[in-house]
Formats: sequence, structure tokens, C-alpha cells
Amino acid sequence: MEVKLYKRFPKRMNSTVNPDTYIGPAIEGHIMDLKLKANFGYENQNQSIKCDKLHPSFFITGDNDWEYLKAWDMYYFITKVDYDINGAQYIECLIDVLGTWRDEIFATQAFVTYSTKIFNKYLKDSRVAPTSDIEVNVYRDNGVDLLSDSQINYILTVMEVTQGDVSSGNIVSYYIDQIQLDLIVGKIIEDGNNFFGALGLTITDALQAIKGLRLCPFPKNVLPHTADRIIKLGKYDTGIEATPLSREPYVVNDGISYQLYDDFRDLEPYSSARIFLPLVGVVNVPMNKLVGGAKSLGYRMYANVETGKITYLLFRRGPNPGSSQSDIIGTYSGDFSFEVPLGVNVISNPIGSAITALGGGAALAAEAIATGGTAVAAEGILAGASVTSAGIAAASFITSNDIIGTFSGNFGWGACSYIKLEITHHKVNVDPETLRPLYGRECREVHLIEDLYDEGAGNYCRTDGFSIKLGVINEVREMINSAMDNGVYLE
Repeated sequence: MEVKLYKRFPKRMNSTVNPDTYIGPAIEGHIMDLKLKANFGYENQNQSIKCDKLHPSFFITGDNDWEYLKAWDMYYFITKVDYDINGAQYIECLIDVLGTWRDEIFATQAFVTYSTKIFNKYLKDSRVAPTSDIEVNVYRDNGVDLLSDSQINYILTVMEVTQGDVSSGNIVSYYIDQIQLDLIVGKIIEDGNNFFGALGLTITDALQAIKGLRLCPFPKNVLPHTADRIIKLGKYDTGIEATPLSREPYVVNDGISYQLYDDFRDLEPYSSARIFLPLVGVVNVPMNKLVGGAKSLGYRMYANVETGKITYLLFRRGPNPGSSQSDIIGTYSGDFSFEVPLGVNVISNPIGSAITALGGGAALAAEAIATGGTAVAAEGILAGASVTSAGIAAASFITSNDIIGTFSGNFGWGACSYIKLEITHHKVNVDPETLRPLYGRECREVHLIEDLYDEGAGNYCRTDGFSIKLGVINEVREMINSAMDNGVYLE
């Protein structure tokens, strides 16, 4: 029978290439007329046995060092060579099912687990393990600092009558500094000692017109405000000029640009992220919200200077939170300031006025601070009137993510005055890109095998539950199915 033998044919066992589809340096081929030979090397040389087409044996003479052959229009690996004393060769072969049925394999659809050509880079690869070696990248927003810690300033909220008529009353919040605050307190005390009675007012009237005094971490120039004017406490003219704040929120829009691997290493447990929100705290951000698309995290900050509440809204993909393309990550709320009882300022008043003007109010003010409530002093003075039970300790977080600590009205603005994003990457035992040419990357999709092939590239492919449809004996189908499920090179 006619058999074609080959030398120097570079083929992997798990490859679909055969001499007719091979691309590369020339290989040597030789056609021989061989006779089937049985029982070579056994005592009974005349006993005849059948020749298995899957594992055939041939007797050849002459040239040697053949590695591969083609017989019956099928391809075989030469697996063993025996010699007799005269130099004749007895070769044993194994069918190359991948090379023989290459076209039929390429025409089969299958569920592909790993592939060099087509893969999903965000599917976690079980072959890649995170290590304890980490890399932390810190990114900050694109704008200026949100807060100012150069000096302590206040927002004083009062009720005032501007025209001497009850119908002209209003609630106004003024932006004042420490000097203005000390002047107001000193003037109230001084006027209380001298001529409150002549004005037809009592010190109680003036104090009760004060509805809140809060520390403010924002610089005055960023807050919506109107022209300076004299502060009034009810009908009482303090004579102190300050800046009234407009009744509208302080809003900041900005974003943070960042870098990622752009594959599954950007997801937990390989990576984690948290963002520092000034005046709120540290917030965990799910990594799946940061992957894909432009690497930019947008935020919008709302601050209500009259209530001391602040809310951050984080979003991605869209130009603003309300756009149909935007992906809302979450909202995070808290208290950006805390209330200061005006009575305590009187105790430490640098003007040095006697605190006896408040009677028992000063002592009761300290008790009000400790309990978070209010206390009524002698003669109806509302000591600590600016203290509320919610203003000191309460914070509301509208989020499904974890909040790692919150300033909740404490002196949080001194820690960091801008938004920053921290992304922690765990380094891995092997770079997934180095696996791609050798063993593919995660695919987990159904594909035609031919779609995974590139001429001359030797792409790797591994399937799950491969089942080829062939009119051959069952052992051949099982060999092909098993080879594909263990991984082959499409050549």
C-alpha cells in the first residue's frame, strides 16, 4: 500500500495542523509502497494478526528517522521504531485525529471556555490568583479644594424685623468670622447692662431671635450671598455688619479621572476602591461601577448652609446625573458642621464682660450641651438655644455601600479638603496576557471553532462538552471530543 512519510514536521500533539495545511519551513516527504507486517520481533514470525487503523504497524526498509505519515488518507504519529539485526524497521503508529478531521472540527460549534482570539477580559480567570503584594493608586478631583481650614468662621441664623413691623420679619443666615461673633456677643451683654430697658427690649428677646450658630468650613467667596448689611436680632440693631447668605444650595460639579487594567483584575477580590468625601467620610465604591467606558467618576455636591447638611451624588458614563446615559453609583449624606451654643461664647468672651448678666443661663448652657437638648434658665432665658438633639451627632447615609467612619459634624475638614479616590490592586501570580497565546483567556461562549482560528497564529482553544458529528467509529469521536475539551492549538 502507498504511504507518505515525513521528516522535520513540527507539530504539537494537541494541534490541528497536518502536512497539507502546514505553513512554515519546508518539510521532507517521501512516498513508499509498504507492506503491512505483524508480530515483528516475536518467536512465531508466520503468525498473522489484524492491522488496527487507529494504531497501525508497518515494516519498512531503507531510510529512517521518519516522524509522521499519511495512510488511507489519514494522518498518523510514528510512536515507536524497532530494528531487526539486518536494519529493517518495524514502526508503530497512532492516529492523529486532530490533523485528520481538522475541517470537520473547524465546522463544529461548541461552548468555548478558553480562547486566544475571542475572550471576555472581565471574566475572572481561576488560573490567576491575587497575592498579598498590593499597589495603591490615589487620584484626586480636577477642581480646587472644597474647604478652608485657615480660620474658623460661622453661620449665624437669626429672626429679624427690618421695618419695625411684624409683617416684615424674616429669617436670615449671616456669614461671620470670630471677630464679628465676639463683637455681637459683647454688644448684647453691654447693652443688656446699660439700656435694654430703655429700648423696650430684654436680653431674652435678643437671644431668642438667634436660631442657630454653626461652624462653617466653606470660604465665603464660594457661597451664594448678597451685599453686606447690619445684623438685627428681632428688632434689636446690633450695629455689626456681615454678609447675608442666599437661600440656595452650594453646588459643586466635578470628576475624578483614574486608570485601570481593563480586565477582571479591576474587580474584587483583585481590586477594591474607596473614596474620601470631605465632611462625610470614607465610602466603599464597588469596582464593577468603575470598569468599562471612560475612566472618570463624576460627582455633584450639595451643601445647605442653613441646616448644615451635605450630600454627595456619585455617577458615571453620563454628562450629569440626570442624563439617560448616566449610571448612578450612590448618594452619601451627613452633617458638615455642628452647632455652637451662644452662651459658651459668652463665657470665653475676649471682651471680658461679666457672665453674671446671663444669670443662671451660663451654667444651664453647659448642661444643655452635655445632654444634647435644651434647658430653660431663670427668667425664661433659653440657654443653649442653638443646640438641637440632631445637630451634634446625627448623620443620614442614603446608600447601599459601606461607610467607613463619618465626621458627623465634627472638625472633619482639617483631614482633607478635596475628594480623592483610592484604588487598591492586588498583584497576581501570573499576568493573564502571558497566558493568552499559550492557554487562551476566559471565553465562556458558544462559537464556531473556525472563528477562533487565525492563519499562522496557532491560536489556543479549549471547549467544554465538545461533541463532533462524524460517520466514524465511536473511539475516533471520543478521541476528538476529549482532545478539544483538554485544549488544542488551531493550526
